[in-house]
Amino acid sequence: MIKKIFSMASLLAIFAAGIFGMARAQAPNDFDFNAQIDAYFESIAPQLPPGQRQQLDAYRQYLKESISSIIPPGTIEQQLKAAEELFPLPPEASQEDPKKPAGGTSSDPSLTLSAEPASPSPRSSVTVSANFLIGGGLSFPDIQKEATTRYTWFLDNRRMEAVGGIGRNTFTFTAGTLGAMHTIRLQAQTSGGSVITAALLIPIVDADIIWYTDTYTPPGYRGKALATPQNAIVAVAMPFIPASFGPLNYVWTIDDDTPLNGYGIGKNRMLIGFPFQTHTVSVRISDLGGNIDFSKEIFIARTEPEVLLHRARGDRTNHDTLPQTQFDLAPASTFSIVAVPYYFGVQTMHGLRFTWQFDGARLPEAVRNPDMFTLNIGQATLGQGKGVQKTLALQIDSKNPKKTEQANLTIPVVIR
Repeated sequence: MIKKIFSMASLLAIFAAGIFGMARAQAPNDFDFNAQIDAYFESIAPQLPPGQRQQLDAYRQYLKESISSIIPPGTIEQQLKAAEELFPLPPEASQEDPKKPAGGTSSDPSLTLSAEPASPSPRSSVTVSANFLIGGGLSFPDIQKEATTRYTWFLDNRRMEAVGGIGRNTFTFTAGTLGAMHTIRLQAQTSGGSVITAALLIPIVDADIIWYTDTYTPPGYRGKALATPQNAIVAVAMPFIPASFGPLNYVWTIDDDTPLNGYGIGKNRMLIGFPFQTHTVSVRISDLGGNIDFSKEIFIARTEPEVLLHRARGDRTNHDTLPQTQFDLAPASTFSIVAVPYYFGVQTMHGLRFTWQFDGARLPEAVRNPDMFTLNIGQATLGQGKGVQKTLALQIDSKNPKKTEQANLTIPVVIR
């Protein structure tokens, strides 16, 4: 409740729409943020339940310490100046008591603005709604023909003529580029003639979730190391949010569950160790001021270890680029095969065991270059158009007794 009431966006709305009437009586350099924060807290303290009033002092101090880091210097003054241009007071009001709304214009807290989504991504659709709180003494304006409240909308200091009017309490626009900050302002003129103003800042943000695992891939491999059921995955959130918004809070959800260590300030990494075949990974990102709150989601599919066979040209480091699914050989020839494993939970191939079989006979494991198989074909007399087909099989296992990773491959060898 406290966080919702005192978000930076709502505080800016109070500054830009109501307190600017007080600020204009002062020189821009004399505008006292601390005094205005104190006045704002004192004005709403009686409206809060007793259990929440005791939190005001702590939050008041937090705002004073963080406002300068969250809002770049000069931003408030710029917003106040823009608000003065948009909502000018009549000349006779310039000498009135600055604590009273002049000309029937005020920033009554009963009028609130909310955006959906609150933290949009670039080029997405954003809908802003204006609502009157029932407890504020005004009824919620309906959108039927009997509605009496007239709405005038402004987007980034431009009056949106086409979207305003009686009962038009919603406004939809397309978000700008990443890092932009949209300013929404509203004038709501009630049937009694009073004009209530509100303002809202909408940051355009985004984030990516990347993931990686430490499974084995051969030297020179330019693809992504894929995760197998027995290897952990690390997910990393990479937010694209201006640093001025301060520290970020992360809440991770892995397969519809938030682990005990899956949330906290700065918790942008998450370890995924559950042996499921697929994972749904999402993260909710928010700032301490309540200005940013959005989520991102990805799907991660696990795979089984693989092995590909290549024909060697000389040694194990020199072989054909394309893998083979069948070998055609001639009599009285010699050829060598290189096995290239992928995605085992080992750092090097020394952690793997290679078991070769040719024509049903298991071959002894080679001490040197166990990933290679060499076959000498003797001289044979074959009828024209005929051939002899043999079978070459390979099984690769992890030497780690705690893992049961395995890859199998069987391909034909035709001599003709």
